[in-house]
Amino acid sequence: MKDLYLNNLLIAIPAFNEEETITDIVEESSQYARVLVIDDGSEDNTGYLAQKSGATVINNFNNQGYQLSIKKGLDYFLISDFEKIVFIDADGEISVSDAIKLAKCVDIKTPIGFGKRNKLNRIMEIIISKYSKKRLKIDDPLCGCKCIHKSLLKVLNVEE
Repeated sequence: MKDLYLNNLLIAIPAFNEEETITDIVEESSQYARVLVIDDGSEDNTGYLAQKSGATVINNFNNQGYQLSIKKGLDYFLISDFEKIVFIDADGEISVSDAIKLAKCVDIKTPIGFGKRNKLNRIMEIIISKYSKKRLKIDDPLCGCKCIHKSLLKVLNVEE
């Protein structure tokens, strides 16, 4: 599996109360790349289990929300040596192997990629996805799996 390891990739996992799934997600992710878990003030053992499984963990000491956890992951990424970051949710809805396939498609010429879930569970997800597919050619903009090349953030002047 080491020959599939991507040294230029950071796998970032925002997590809140995901102790049931975090160990498996981190262990599988660690086979492919370095793993960062942003624990959003979990009241269970999510952060501890993630760290024990080999992830670097950033702790929000109280629940600050998904978007702030994403921002903290991007801040960490921007000051790192990684070229790409792929976000996956801690619930395992998107497989790690699918996230890795997405990450392999992202480069300087294609600096962003979006995952796609097998099933949309809420009516607003369906509406937004249909609109987004028609207007932007993005099937599932609300999917937690997204990959970004650092060059895009630099062009957009996204700062730490």
